[in-house]
Amino acid sequence: MYKLAVEEYQWFINNQKEVVRYRGKHIAIVGQEIVASDKSAKVVYDIAKRKYPGKSPLIHYVQEGDIFVL
Repeated sequence: MYKLAVEEYQWFINNQKEVVRYRGKHIAIVGQEIVASDKSAKVVYDIAKRKYPGKSPLIHYVQEGDIFVL
């Protein structure tokens, strides 16, 4: 069964000033912390699962440049 990372997603939404520092990379969020970043999503996921084996990390790619949302 898939566990939604609600806490992590809420932290991601509320902390964009911190998230934008990782432009062009994938990040893994566990709880209220970015626990890994890299150009490779697999590397980020593997690091997060090693650090927090019982948790479901939120993996997100942070776009480079400005994002325009309608």
